[in-house]
Amino acid sequence: MATSPALGMATEASEMIRGYAAQPSLLPGNRLGLHVSTTSPQFRVRFYRQGANLEYIAQSEWLRGIQAAEPATAAERTRDWNWPEYWFPIPSEWPSGVYIALLIEDVKGRLLDPPESAPAIDGRHGRVLFVVKNSAPGKHASILYNLPLFTYQAYNYTGRSNFYMRGNPPDPDQTHRVSLRRPGAGVGGDIGGEYDGYCGSACDWYDASSPRNTFAHWDAPFIGWLLASGYQLDFCTDLDLHDGTSALSSYRLLLCAGHHEYWSTEMRDRVESFVHAGGNVALFSGNTCWWRVRVRLDGAQLECRKIDNGDLWWSGARRVENSVTGVSYRNGGAWWDGAEREALGFTVQHSSSWVYEGTGMRDGETFGREQALVGFECDGAAVSEPPSTAHPLVPSFQDGTPATFQILGWAQLSKFGNGMTGWWQESNEATNPGLRVATMGVFTDGGTVFNGATTDWVRVVVKAREPRTIRITHNVLKRLSGQEAVGPAGSASHAIADVFLRPVTIAGGLLAALRTPMTRRLFLSSGLMMLLACSKWGRRSRFP
Repeated sequence: MATSPALGMATEASEMIRGYAAQPSLLPGNRLGLHVSTTSPQFRVRFYRQGANLEYIAQSEWLRGIQAAEPATAAERTRDWNWPEYWFPIPSEWPSGVYIALLIEDVKGRLLDPPESAPAIDGRHGRVLFVVKNSAPGKHASILYNLPLFTYQAYNYTGRSNFYMRGNPPDPDQTHRVSLRRPGAGVGGDIGGEYDGYCGSACDWYDASSPRNTFAHWDAPFIGWLLASGYQLDFCTDLDLHDGTSALSSYRLLLCAGHHEYWSTEMRDRVESFVHAGGNVALFSGNTCWWRVRVRLDGAQLECRKIDNGDLWWSGARRVENSVTGVSYRNGGAWWDGAEREALGFTVQHSSSWVYEGTGMRDGETFGREQALVGFECDGAAVSEPPSTAHPLVPSFQDGTPATFQILGWAQLSKFGNGMTGWWQESNEATNPGLRVATMGVFTDGGTVFNGATTDWVRVVVKAREPRTIRITHNVLKRLSGQEAVGPAGSASHAIADVFLRPVTIAGGLLAALRTPMTRRLFLSSGLMMLLACSKWGRRSRFP
């Protein structure tokens, strides 16, 4: 078996090599087209797959390098860049997954490999991301993991163009357009272009290991955690959902994580039909389905009218996103940059729900606050009154929220500002600030949709390892996919949750018994011994 070479950031010399895939996904047994520009006389490609860790798969022979220029004009850079193309057969035995092609140059006869000390996945050059789908969809995996290709490209600044560039779009109709065939769709491209003087939404105060809206930030950690937990996954991109090649109906659960802001009409139609037919959706994400996009030029271009909010789903498109997600960004908010934000977690209600099974939480308790679970962008259902622990919060149902939507957790936003000093409110509706509430919830419309309503759900699960959020994640996946965690990350989190998430229940029961004269002697010694044993065991244990 081949030994895995180190995968890291490109060196100064290898920053002169960039590339992109002709198509972002394909079936095993087909050929992968990579468009590559390099100043080196030759280069090779190493292939890696995102598993529980990044796994080396194979590498190519040395290939003749050709240097290609960026398209000359801003308008041309929004179309296919038409760089030299190289073909690579994908073996039929390659499993469905997210793959990274690492482009390696040979400069002046010296073979340059990226340094081992550099980050493992993220990089601005020398990488191409692509997805291998399953030729037998749903046969071994009931979960289809969707990679947010449209959102990656919306923030990709390669060619000095994205949906957030300063000034007007290059086209006279004032519609933003970006190329889907250029370097950088999750990896290997430039990040920025939003604002002068600071990095905008790319910077994450809570996780500086990679920029937001890259594969490395949310998707790679979550995929690794899911696979380490024993879940069986197949993969697709937004473009597969858009053009109908995802085989979505073959799966029980469509899974999205992190940031899925941009949806096409075709993509949304297929997801809604999937739910109506009994399919399930789990959204561990925020700002979901906020903008409508269109795919143009035979899959080479993505466009969105943002100048007058013409492609906001709820206003310009007149088709509220709540009907597919249960919630909307216009009822939540965003805290993009600056130091740590207002720390919010979800306050529990309807704790008897299957979503909370095994957490030990009761109505009125809050989880995730210490880890700032809510944000950087969060969504909510419209409500008619401020939340209170005295009675459950219910939607107003005046903004398209499904009639069966149940709020299971809420977080009231209270510190408002410009997205750096407080929560930015996206909606231009006259909304009472006291009613700005992020809402985690669930609804049924044929199938079931769970929405965590925050972009940082993955960070709190994978990196902060907050046990109650972990248990909720397992509960959702088990209920909606039929799969149960069997790996170390899954089984350990359940065991930890069962022991540590019921301290109030256990202690309260013992104290109640101590108030009764007949049982005081019986429970005094045994209760104290049990608490002591649990404490010692807890100090020896580690969260998954």
